[in-house]
Amino acid sequence: MDRAAGVSDRTRRVEFDRDLTAPQRARRAVTDLLGDGPLADDVRLVVSELVTNVLRHTDGGGVLRLRDSRPDGPVRIEVEDAAAVIPAVPVGHPVGPGGQGLRIVAGAAHRWGVRRTWRGKVVWAELR
Repeated sequence: MDRAAGVSDRTRRVEFDRDLTAPQRARRAVTDLLGDGPLADDVRLVVSELVTNVLRHTDGGGVLRLRDSRPDGPVRIEVEDAAAVIPAVPVGHPVGPGGQGLRIVAGAAHRWGVRRTWRGKVVWAELR
């Protein structure tokens, strides 16, 4: 099941299955919420990386939640999945293709992190 829904004019939620078009739909939700511009470009990049990580490293889909708290707060991204494994930024230089997603997230985000949930985990990022 894949649904994009505006919970309010300042939030978006996208549920996605293990589907290779999920990152594209997630980026579309960012554009719907933020429009275009440098911040929206960075948010699209982070969203794409986090959704792609769910597809590459878990057996299922997930949920993307976006919240625009500007002008006083950040744009917050949360991607939840059912996998219990907590990701980390790789140390050293990558040996093969891939493995750079969380480095990209860490470089673009003002803050980011991971929290466990009863279902699995949420990887979140905040951009200003």
